[in-house]
Amino acid sequence: MQRPTWVTIVAVMAWVFGGFGVMGGAQEIILPHMLDMQKEVLQSMNELVQQQQNQNNTSKDIVDPDNVREQGFNPFKLMDYFSQQMELPAWFRTYAPLFGTISILISMSYLLSGVLMFMLKPFAPMVFNFTLAISILWGIISAVIYGVSENIVLIMNVPASITSVIIDIVLMIVIALNSKEAFRTERSNVESL
Repeated sequence: MQRPTWVTIVAVMAWVFGGFGVMGGAQEIILPHMLDMQKEVLQSMNELVQQQQNQNNTSKDIVDPDNVREQGFNPFKLMDYFSQQMELPAWFRTYAPLFGTISILISMSYLLSGVLMFMLKPFAPMVFNFTLAISILWGIISAVIYGVSENIVLIMNVPASITSVIIDIVLMIVIALNSKEAFRTERSNVESL
């Protein structure tokens, strides 16, 4: 029997989302280190500007913090704000590797489920639905964790988590509404050998 179009589409989507999920999980693992490096860069830029200010107060090329404050925009205050926002909660620094590892495992399960669906294995819909259920649960948990963190960097992950849950629900509905006859035919072909 020929592979139904919906199975091919779902399998390809699983590969795409699984691949992006693996990359996102890896990024989540190293997020605290990346933010530390960015914070160091911001601090060194701020120190450099301050040193140049101290060396030559009459220079027209250097931003005068007092003059800038009178105009209403203060780049030093902006750098301080970004530096503060890059300060992740201590609990996230501890659990970031765990969160990233869970995300990677779910994404790898997504990839495997896509392969099983593409191969029309009889148990593929059940495995994929299980993967989707775990992914939905993890998406909700991560959205809640990031949402209550009170850190702008983590809160920016909430829309991605919610989008992931919506996509998983749509895929689950697609699997539920379409015929599984192609998977039964694969099983009967294997049993006849």
